[in-house]
Amino acid sequence: MGAKCLFRIQINEYYNSAQVHKELQRRVEAHTGRRVGPWQVSAQQYGSKGNVRPPVVVFTTSEEPEKRYFLTGKHAIETDDGLSALLSKIPALTPTQSFMVKGIEYDLVDFTVRVGMVFEKSGPTSNVVEIGYLPCSIVDNCVGLITELMDKIAAPLVAPQDSRQDSQANAAAETNYEFRLVPDDFQKVEGLANTPFSMRHTAMLYSAMLYLNLFNKR
Repeated sequence: MGAKCLFRIQINEYYNSAQVHKELQRRVEAHTGRRVGPWQVSAQQYGSKGNVRPPVVVFTTSEEPEKRYFLTGKHAIETDDGLSALLSKIPALTPTQSFMVKGIEYDLVDFTVRVGMVFEKSGPTSNVVEIGYLPCSIVDNCVGLITELMDKIAAPLVAPQDSRQDSQANAAAETNYEFRLVPDDFQKVEGLANTPFSMRHTAMLYSAMLYLNLFNKR
């Protein structure tokens, strides 16, 4: 699988999430990224009444559609779809917040790059880039290399010819995007610290966006 980092792109009022998504794809392709196909993840958080227990997050991904990842407190557990049905029947747990990420996956030499838009109930709210480095299995050993690629993707390119008359598209193309590395918190979860990267690690990265309420912040 390779170690992964997740980056949240900070956007402003001058351009919307769809424009940023299109521009990020253009930049990845300019760096010789080869389009693989669509990609999707989702996360649903459940809270207990009075917040007396840690929140529970159920993570799903198009890479493993038959599986569910259950995260709470110090635990990250692989399970199946029966978990979602079970949680809906527990009176003490209530769905609180959720999001879905839809986007495109690319191969770029030894990297896997996924560019996605974050959707809430109200629609698209922000953008993320997930980068995996296949020769590396421990994030701490390659976070610098992964961030270096993110720096290149975030750097502006000359606007495409067909967007020169579109001020918003032109601004999106010429912007040096600021980004934030989503903290992994692997040390806090049993079995994730200093272990080869797995889908449980991926689930933890996206769950952190809910725990820290990052998905709807600009």
